[in-house]
Amino acid sequence: MKQYKYVSLAELDELSNTTNENFKVNIYALVVDVKIGSQPTDTLEDTPVITQLELRDRSSDISTTCVIYSDSLESFSDQIQSCQIIRMHRAKIKKKTDGKLVVYGKLKVAGFAVLLFSGELGDNFTPVYQSSATFTLVSNYEEMISSLRMLSVSNQSMTIPIEPMNSNLGHISEGKINEIIENVNVLRLNELVLGGYSDLVVQAISLFIDDRNSVVLRCWDTTLPSKKIFMFNDDMITEVICQDEKMEMIPMDYWCDIVLYEEHANFARNSVKCGDVLLLINTHLYHSKSGVALVMHNGGQSYNRSIVILDANSKLKRDLLRNIDEFNIQIDTEDRRNVESVEQYPYTGLPQVIPTPSLDEMNDLENEQRELSEYWAGERMRQIHALQLAWIYAYAYKKKRNESAQLQRSFNLAVMAVQFIVRQTFERLFTCNK
Repeated sequence: MKQYKYVSLAELDELSNTTNENFKVNIYALVVDVKIGSQPTDTLEDTPVITQLELRDRSSDISTTCVIYSDSLESFSDQIQSCQIIRMHRAKIKKKTDGKLVVYGKLKVAGFAVLLFSGELGDNFTPVYQSSATFTLVSNYEEMISSLRMLSVSNQSMTIPIEPMNSNLGHISEGKINEIIENVNVLRLNELVLGGYSDLVVQAISLFIDDRNSVVLRCWDTTLPSKKIFMFNDDMITEVICQDEKMEMIPMDYWCDIVLYEEHANFARNSVKCGDVLLLINTHLYHSKSGVALVMHNGGQSYNRSIVILDANSKLKRDLLRNIDEFNIQIDTEDRRNVESVEQYPYTGLPQVIPTPSLDEMNDLENEQRELSEYWAGERMRQIHALQLAWIYAYAYKKKRNESAQLQRSFNLAVMAVQFIVRQTFERLFTCNK
C-alpha cells in the first residue's frame, strides 16, 4: 500500500513560505462552513464552480480557508456539506496579500483529488464522494476520521441555535430578522441569472423527497421560470411530504423546483405547508450534475441564508397574493373566451374576413382564405381538446394515486371536459349525417 504523509492545518503557515511553486500537501480536515459560487452570466451557460470551505482540525482553533475549483458538470458542489470530513491529495497553498493562508486546487487537474466522508459518529468509513475513479487509503485513516468526528461533535454542542417559529434564522434575533426582510432585493423566477444568488418570494405548491433523498420545494410566483431549470418528474419522487389538489391546478409551466439542503430541508419538512408564502434568502442558480439547478445550500450564515414563512402583515406576501389574484382572473377570462369562441365558431374557429381583390385573383384568394380559416379552426379545436383531456387525465391520475382523496374541483373540471367533448362529437356526427 502506498504511503502518504498528511500535514496538520497548523503546519501550513510555515510550509507556505516555500519558494517551490509545485509544492503540494495532503490534508484531512473537518468542513465547518461551505460557500458555493460561480461567475454570473446573462444567459444559462456553462460556468466553472468555485467552492470555498472553512476547515478545522485539532491543531488550531482558527479555521483555514480552502478554495476548490470544479467544472459545472462535476458533482462535488452537490455533495459537499458542512460537518463532513474532507481528504485532499496534492493541494497547493499560498498566502494572500493580507497574509491570510489559502489551500486550493482544481478537481481533476494536476493530480488534485478529494474524498468526502460523513462527519457523524457511528457512520461507516466509506467515502460519500470521490473525485477520481480509484483512490488509496492509508492504514490509520479511520483513526484520523474518528478524531475529526469527535471535533465536529464538540463544535456542535457549543452552538445550538433556538429557531423562531417563522424562519430558520436561528442565529439571529427577531428584530434583526425583520430588518433583513425589509432590505431584501427580491427577484422574480423569470429574472434569475445563472451563477447568481437571489432572494425570492414564492408560494409553496408541494414538498417532496427525490430519489437522492433531498428535500425539494415546488413553488411559483406567477412568472415563467427558464425551461432550463431542472424539474423533477414523478419517477424521481420517492415521498410526498405535503401536496394540495388546488395548488397543483396551477399550470405546470409556472412550476419551479428548488432543492433544499440540511437546515433548510429540516425546517421546510417540519414547518412549511402548501400555500405558504415564503421568502427564500440567498438561493443559488448554477450548473449541477443534473443540469441547471436552483438550490439553497447549507450554511451561509454570513449571507443570512434562510427560509422565512411570511405572515399576513408582510408587504412581500400581500404583493405576491395580489399578483396571484390577477393571474387567476386573467386565466379564467382566457378560458371563458376560448370556450365561447369555440361554441360560436365550432368549425371555423375564427370569423372569416374576405378581402376584395381584383376580379382575376378572386378564385385563388378565396381558396387561400378558406384553407387558412380551416387551418386556424383546426388549431383552435386541438388546443381546446388538449385542455379538456388534461383535466380528465389530472383527475384520473390523482384518483389512482389516492383513491380516498377528496377531488371535487378536479372532478368537476373532468365532468365539464367530458360533456364538452361528447357535445362536440355529436355535433360533428350530426353535420356529417346531413
